[in-house]
Amino acid sequence: MIYLDYSATTPVDNDVLNAFCEASRSLVGNANSLHELGIKCQSRILQDSKDILKNLGLDDKQYEIIYTSGASEANNLAIKGYLERFGTDKHIITTNFEHPSVTAPVGYLQNKGYQIDFVKINKKGLVDLVDLERLITDKTILVSIVSVNSEIGIKQPIAEIAMLLKKYPQIVFHSDITQSIGKAQEVCANIDMMSFSAHKFYGVKGVGALIKKKEIKLIPQIHGGTSTSKYRSGTPFHPLIYSMAYALQLATVNFDNRYQKTKTTNDYLVKELSRIPQVRINSNEYAIPHIVNFSIIGKNSIEIVEYMSKKGIYISNHTACSSKQQMSLAVYNLTEDKGLALSSVRVSLSHLTTFADIDALINAIKEMVN
Repeated sequence: MIYLDYSATTPVDNDVLNAFCEASRSLVGNANSLHELGIKCQSRILQDSKDILKNLGLDDKQYEIIYTSGASEANNLAIKGYLERFGTDKHIITTNFEHPSVTAPVGYLQNKGYQIDFVKINKKGLVDLVDLERLITDKTILVSIVSVNSEIGIKQPIAEIAMLLKKYPQIVFHSDITQSIGKAQEVCANIDMMSFSAHKFYGVKGVGALIKKKEIKLIPQIHGGTSTSKYRSGTPFHPLIYSMAYALQLATVNFDNRYQKTKTTNDYLVKELSRIPQVRINSNEYAIPHIVNFSIIGKNSIEIVEYMSKKGIYISNHTACSSKQQMSLAVYNLTEDKGLALSSVRVSLSHLTTFADIDALINAIKEMVN
């Protein structure tokens, strides 16, 4: 098996999985319970929260964590939970590069009457800061811009966007940092709300978080019972939370080594792809090294993924949540070329990827086009 779909999900790190199992065995109580076992679980979660915030460079006096089932739930809670506190005359700004778990709740709110604008993206795929400021009105209360696009890998200038938005105190800045956490150095301290999932950085599936500034109020999307936060009901899943905190710690400690390994593999992949006449590379210098998006002229994206799968090589055409679509909207928005968008695929890399993995992919592409 040659796995090149790490942006869809990563394999669980063995140490992280062991941490999850140990927490499941040793802390059997419900953190909502008042007895000693419940109090121990609650104490463990509080420490995990401090550790997560510390590894993201955030002050636990200023920020709080709402644990969720993943980034999709976190994005919905951030966007719907914040906007629905206000009347439908309010205004949201976002981009055409967002994950479906952002575009769907934004579309839902638009249907209810909220005003939506999409900021322009320049030819390199970066947010046009001049256009962003032009779109701001006295009704604008939320800007949601993804840190790294999951299909092309382009990293947005989040720190610059945050500084621009500081001039407008009525605006809350939300960013889906799912594809950048553990992969890119991100300055999180100026983001008001941020969402992510543990399974993108070698954690266990089924847990994620929305981190927000404490003064931001939300309408819960799940009601009934108490939990670690008043904004999300349900029995606290402390083994998952503990394992996520540990996965983030490993990603932070090993960041430089993991990044450099991935960058070396990326350089090799791009060099080899560039030698194939039928290939057009869509990712550019602003993309993180973990994602390489390219098109194979004359082939459609689903056909390419199926061909590679039969060879035991696993890549994707789009983000996993929209993989059944033939055309990549992200590639089309970047290139304005329907042909490239219809024939684009995403190879996502890891520090675990080897040169042999890349060679197998390149050989399969050559067989396919010849």
